[in-house]
Amino acid sequence: MADVDSWADMPETSYPEQSERHARFWFSYTRIFVPENEAARSCQMAGNTVEYDGRYGEAPEGAYENFQVGVLYLTDEGWRCDGTGTGP
Repeated sequence: MADVDSWADMPETSYPEQSERHARFWFSYTRIFVPENEAARSCQMAGNTVEYDGRYGEAPEGAYENFQVGVLYLTDEGWRCDGTGTGP
């Protein structure tokens, strides 16, 4: 994928097919979570998951963080997001 300076500069080819012909945009967020147990931790570990370092404020001991991205697009029923992941 080409280098981009912001989500607004994402190439058209990076958008999911179902969002074509709709107003749409990429968004991102950092997810901070504390797994309930080892099984839950294994299910939540994405490729970019790391131990939480406190940069966004306090979190309980044992917290992790990862970066998520997704596409919002406007349909006749309203804004829709079909899921988020760790990158386009």
